[in-house]
Amino acid sequence: MIKPGVRKRDGVLDVQGLRLDTEFEQHVASVVVSADTPPYVLMDMVRAGRIKGVILECKGAGNIPDRPWQIGEESYSWIDAIQAATAAGIVVGIVSPFEDGRVILDRYELGAKAKAAGAIGLASLTPAMADVKLRQAIAMHRGHPDRIQRFIETNLVGELLDGYEDAA
Repeated sequence: MIKPGVRKRDGVLDVQGLRLDTEFEQHVASVVVSADTPPYVLMDMVRAGRIKGVILECKGAGNIPDRPWQIGEESYSWIDAIQAATAAGIVVGIVSPFEDGRVILDRYELGAKAKAAGAIGLASLTPAMADVKLRQAIAMHRGHPDRIQRFIETNLVGELLDGYEDAA
């Protein structure tokens, strides 16, 4: 029984103005990055030319290792690999695996280096939601990293988690 004064939801009115985007970029990879993950993982994908985006799951607020790796005749770091990827038009997003992890690339030196190399922060998205939202952002805003960043930071359906800074 419906209480007096309470109206039933109108299913038609609830969805008016709702836009359903169904385009998602298929060529997006995810890589868990630790201190011992070699940057050739990303560099090989860049050289193959098959990806349009990559999600790097890093620790903390977006820290990424910056030590150079000797790989055959070459020597490069994760920052070098990010720079090569973004120069090739590949969107590089950084996400934190922690429950209340908000990626703020400017917070620490290593995150700032990743940002300077062209990476974007994936805010407080979970890795699974970052995968979905980055795929959609690339499909909608291909070639416009600033628009992709704005889209990522826009809370559409409650996907952005409250982080420590938000709990004040």
